[in-house]
Amino acid sequence: MSQKMSRRSFIRAAGAAAAAAGVGLTPMAGLLSRVSAQDLPFVTLRWIYGGQPPEDLQAVQDALNVILKERINAEVIMEATDWGAFNDKMALINAGGEVYDIAYTASWINNYYSNVNNEYLAPLDDLLLEHAPGLWDSMPETTWNAARIRGSIYGVINQQIFPRPQGFTIKREIIDKLDLGATIDNMTSYDELTSLLQTVKDYVDSGEDPNLEYAAYLSFGVTIGTWDNENLYGLAVKGDDFDFRQAVIFSGTEDFRQRAEMAYAWSQAGFLPPDRLSGDEPRANFRAGKYAMMISGTIKPGGEVENEALLGFPVRDKILYNPILTTPAVTATLTGISSNSPNPERAMMVLELMNTNKEVYNLFCKGIQGTHWEWEDETIELIRPAAPATTWAEVKYNPNTDWQFGNQFNAYIIDRAQVGVWEATYDLNTQTPPSPLLGFTFDAANVQTEAAALTSLGTEYGEPLANGIVDPDDPERGIAAFQQREKDAGIDRVLAEAQRQIDEWVAANA
Repeated sequence: MSQKMSRRSFIRAAGAAAAAAGVGLTPMAGLLSRVSAQDLPFVTLRWIYGGQPPEDLQAVQDALNVILKERINAEVIMEATDWGAFNDKMALINAGGEVYDIAYTASWINNYYSNVNNEYLAPLDDLLLEHAPGLWDSMPETTWNAARIRGSIYGVINQQIFPRPQGFTIKREIIDKLDLGATIDNMTSYDELTSLLQTVKDYVDSGEDPNLEYAAYLSFGVTIGTWDNENLYGLAVKGDDFDFRQAVIFSGTEDFRQRAEMAYAWSQAGFLPPDRLSGDEPRANFRAGKYAMMISGTIKPGGEVENEALLGFPVRDKILYNPILTTPAVTATLTGISSNSPNPERAMMVLELMNTNKEVYNLFCKGIQGTHWEWEDETIELIRPAAPATTWAEVKYNPNTDWQFGNQFNAYIIDRAQVGVWEATYDLNTQTPPSPLLGFTFDAANVQTEAAALTSLGTEYGEPLANGIVDPDDPERGIAAFQQREKDAGIDRVLAEAQRQIDEWVAANA
């Protein structure tokens, strides 16, 4: 006896079949009646994302819009914004009710959770099922659940590396000059970095390379110890204890103190620049040759090739810390649709194409075939810079942020060394130990004032402490002052609210 198929099941099945057959996707009514793209009213969509606007952005936008016009009778305005200005720009746009359609959002910039709490983002559950069945089916529902807040999904998860192994990136030229290969091979922790940094600083001080100013730049992304402390507003839960899911104030942990002391020692030794940098400044300085190393960022399969393409010189990545898989790690790169968008259905159709159509995705990520890239080996989807460029740094369209735009597993590779990188990334995604809070999202609605204040304190005081920039305070006094400011801002109320929600979530998911 046959079962009656639900409306949503039918839409998903039909949409998946259409996507597999290469049929242009249309909204529900169009999908059922085979209405062509030209029967849809023409719309213009505004997509805001992070990064310096490439020289050939307009040419790529024009090429992309030819496809979008044919497929869904729409065009997009691609609005690249420098990372250093992106957060403030989105805050002003959202607070002012300015109209846009699609924007990058994450746990670390243009904060996803704050955007949801402030109702800046549209709920996507129905839009996904009706207008992006291929995108919906590309991930299990358990993965989608990581983006849920109060039961609804507000951001499309950009599939990429979910865990964030941490370590450092160093110029291969420095490795060769100082014969550091074996030393780096044998390193297993941040504790071993001090002697390496001293060796590099001695080389910097020698003046042999007049461009080098400091041994390294350290970013706040580095973690010591296994903690889930993202989007908990100064709190943390031990990441390897599934029997005792107890939130604590992270600045009071021994791991935080050790990190602050280590960073302070490095800063006092002159390994690091004394001032805080923002946005793309650290990477721009690294690209300009001012640092030998960057102690920051996610160290991922194939990352050395990507870094070389972006920086213009060979580097080596070294993992020093293997993390746990957290909810914010899964949602570290999202694409949202504005609650003010006049055309959320068409915006979702664009995201369907961006995540299921390799031609569209790689046009956005890599540029125009023949102008910005050409095939090196089409059988393995390996591309190279289009002549006359010989390196990716010379190409006039090279955002190098595939992870920001959609499903990175659809990206063409740029070096034979990347063959198998997506399989390796998938293995990392599926084999990394989970946090005891995987799937939990803290709802700060009841403590919004305190959460906002704690976020500001983290930026103003926590990050400098963790980066060794605490002069004239030593780490002990700096941490004590930071803890008092957190207490004054109401961190105890946030702690009580977070623990209540964690206990309820554990009970519901036992």
